[in-house]
Amino acid sequence: NKLKSLEKERENLIKEEERAAKKISENQRSIQRSNDAIATANGDIQNTSYKISEQKYMVEKTVSDKNANKGAKQTLKSLENEKKRLQSKNETEAKSIDKMNKEIRQAERTIAQSKEQQAGKTAEIETQKKKVKE
Repeated sequence: NKLKSLEKERENLIKEEERAAKKISENQRSIQRSNDAIATANGDIQNTSYKISEQKYMVEKTVSDKNANKGAKQTLKSLENEKKRLQSKNETEAKSIDKMNKEIRQAERTIAQSKEQQAGKTAEIETQKKKVKE
């Protein structure tokens, strides 16, 4: 009957709201993990920057010894590549955070819309209950 149908529709809206709330929680936890990864990588970037500075000094110091200088330059290049890799990883994490924030905003809109629809369904249910009593 119509009353059961309305109650089922309201129940589905509640479930939709619950799914959206769960998605928000999952994304918030993922954002926290990404922020932790960025913080760790920032420390690694800083360490690598210090190593690069030291290695540049080594390149200057070994200029008279061709073999040592070649090795020092290779080490410097390797360190610079590592720094780029870490920076790229941070950029990827930041983009991931942006995506998750977008999904959170969407889920929040879904929840707001669902609450409005639930209120409407509840009003319809009350109206239908009154009709059934008559």
